[in-house]
Amino acid sequence: SARMYQNAQGQAIADMSRYGPLAGAIPGEPAALADIAERYGRLTLAAGLAPAIALAEQGFPVYPRLVEMLNFDGAHLSPAARQVFFPQDTMPAVGQILRQPDLGWVLRSIAAEGVGAVQALESRPTSRTIR
Repeated sequence: SARMYQNAQGQAIADMSRYGPLAGAIPGEPAALADIAERYGRLTLAAGLAPAIALAEQGFPVYPRLVEMLNFDGAHLSPAARQVFFPQDTMPAVGQILRQPDLGWVLRSIAAEGVGAVQALESRPTSRTIR
């Protein structure tokens, strides 16, 4: 939304647009992806999200560039993101499997319920934890 980087008084929150889960946020992105899938896609939204859901739930091997990025910017991660990217509060090793079950749950919800799930998800505990 237009106020996603502001506090209740309408003032900008320092570095919120640079660090944390909202830094890469694009308001309306899930709706845009659903619309593109419906209008132009060969796959349904659920089928298009399936590979991302599998990667989030089953995990992927940590690669060297991810370790570099975590070394460089890991201090700026939110507590929830630190739990994901620094399991047992340690830097993940190259090749270690990194799972993101909360992300998988969010994507699975969107795949099952459509874009309306995004608004519903904002009131759920996972959304509050991620922020």
